[in-house]
Amino acid sequence: MTAAIIRPVTPEDLAALAAIEQACFPDPWAVSALGILTAPPYGGLCALLDGAVVGYVGWMFIPAGDGMAAEAEITRIAVLPAARRCGIGRALLDAMIARLRPDGAPLSVYLDVRASNCAAQTLYASCGFVRHGVRPRFYGDEDAFEYSLHL
Repeated sequence: MTAAIIRPVTPEDLAALAAIEQACFPDPWAVSALGILTAPPYGGLCALLDGAVVGYVGWMFIPAGDGMAAEAEITRIAVLPAARRCGIGRALLDAMIARLRPDGAPLSVYLDVRASNCAAQTLYASCGFVRHGVRPRFYGDEDAFEYSLHL
């Protein structure tokens, strides 16, 4: 398989992101909600294989200030099922961190993940994220595990 191209999300990508949402989540975001990924303080990167968007990561970013390190919260990350287990999720996370931390300054990244999503939890742990809490019934009838990465 060809290596994925990672680039910023554009408004033209939103329909493809909505299709990924439909394929990956029981509670997919609408195109209108995904639009936040194209303007600060939010951001997003998408992964392309053979010119088609197959995955993306979105975040909210709070720059460093007043003695505080920069922070980011991953709002969504998804890869189409047919493109999984090829390193795309890791590539998206690595590219996001490189983009938010270009000078190596301190950065904390946070996310929530469904308790049942073992594949995502394995990815996050392999990238250095640490589980530090539980949000009971965060996803309706399912708990969320809270993860963080401090660089």
